Amino acid sequence: MYNNRKTQLIRRIFQFLSSLLVNSHFEGLLNNRAIYDGDLKQYCVPVLNCYACPLARFSCPIGSLQVLLSARTIPFYVVGTMLFLGIIAGRFFCGWCCPFGLLQDFLAKARKKKMQIPVLLTYVKYLVLILLIFLLPILLSLIIGPDGNYSYFCKFCPWGGLEAGLPLLIWNPSQGNARLIDYKSLDNLFYLKLSSVAAGIILSMIFYRFFCNAICPLGALLGLLNPISIMRLQVSENCNKCNGKTLCVNVCPFKIKVYENPNHPDCIRCLRCTSICNNITLKVGPYELKGINRNKSSKAKGTA
Repeated sequence: MYNNRKTQLIRRIFQFLSSLLVNSHFEGLLNNRAIYDGDLKQYCVPVLNCYACPLARFSCPIGSLQVLLSARTIPFYVVGTMLFLGIIAGRFFCGWCCPFGLLQDFLAKARKKKMQIPVLLTYVKYLVLILLIFLLPILLSLIIGPDGNYSYFCKFCPWGGLEAGLPLLIWNPSQGNARLIDYKSLDNLFYLKLSSVAAGIILSMIFYRFFCNAICPLGALLGLLNPISIMRLQVSENCNKCNGKTLCVNVCPFKIKVYENPNHPDCIRCLRCTSICNNITLKVGPYELKGINRNKSSKAKGTA
């Protein structure tokens, strides 16, 4: 069993450091280079991070997939990298590294009691992955031609609007100097994207990580690898569901029945369940990850 407070503190530190790492192009703010285009931009990271963000040093895998498929290019590198990382840790990256996940965690504090996302909505992210990310760019490139950019998910991605659309609204790098953009030139697409930002923020206050659980195509891809990932949760054979109390379900923000399916595709490895039950452990291959603080208090020992 892990000390929940310290585990969550370590997770928060990981989230901050990861967000800082992928968004560290601070020199661009000083030399008026709004978008970093150096060597690191050819690499994808297993989190949502908009290519057009002024601070981004790496590419977003979802955006890269759409661009490559629009150009009729098989995305071996992007798919291979995400599959490789997913097989290692599954949705660990969602819970411990994603900048948008970090923002949603803070937004969740705005409303103590969260509504539960309908189960049917949690399958929407798979439709987004299949239809918008893979099929649509391929079909449009075949019908219209490979010269267009059919990244339609990016046009409505709330995180892209928040970390790229809004900053670039007040900073126009094309002139070589920072200046305000002419607001009269904004089109309807921008206002639609702004609406997606507002909706993403509001829904994340009502539901815990609404975007992650219902919309995110990257989370859908990594989640499919949760059951076979090297880093995984394991429930002891001694589990008796806390004598019917199912404490692991109560503490899980997604209300996953951990005792039945500890490696559910929606699990982001937040480790809250391991803090309440001795029979749920985090393992990397055959080895149990002991954590920074092992809670040895007899009061904290779970009976699940």
